[in-house]
Amino acid sequence: MQREQRYIVIKLSDATRALDSAETEVLTGLRNKIAESRIANGKKPLMSIVVESDWPEYQPTWAAIEARVDGHAVPAQTNETHPSLSSLFLVSGRVSGDDEDIQHIVEAQDQADAEALYIEQMQSGSNGDDQPLVFVNRCIPLNKAIDTRLKALESN
Repeated sequence: MQREQRYIVIKLSDATRALDSAETEVLTGLRNKIAESRIANGKKPLMSIVVESDWPEYQPTWAAIEARVDGHAVPAQTNETHPSLSSLFLVSGRVSGDDEDIQHIVEAQDQADAEALYIEQMQSGSNGDDQPLVFVNRCIPLNKAIDTRLKALESN
C-alpha cells in the first residue's frame, strides 16, 4: 500500500491560536461550502477519525488500514496499550461564544470525571488570560456512542 495525503486536517486549537476572527470566519465558510458541495453531489457528510502521530494508536491504526487495503486480516488489538472502552467517554460541548460543538474522547473513572477533564482541556486550549466558560452538552460512555452510531448506520 502506498500512503498518500488525501485530506487537509486543521486542529481546532491550532487554528484558534493562529487565526484572527476574520480568518476564522473565512475558514468556517470554506469548510461549510465544501460540506454543502459533498451533499449536493450525492455524498454523505465526511466523518473521520484523526489519530495524531505521537499517539500510541497511530502505528496500530496504520497497520490495520494497510492490512485491510492489502486484503489481509486486520491485526488484533491488545488491551495492554489501550484503555478499556469502559473507561472512555465521548464528551461534546462548546466554549461560550462558539457556535460549534467540539467532541473529545476522554479517559476517566466516571462521567463526572470525564466532564471535568473535558472542561479542563477546552479551557487550556483557549487564547487569552481568562478561562472561557465551557458547556458540556453530552457525556456518554464511548461503547454506547459506538453502538448507537452503528445502529443508525444499519437502519440507513
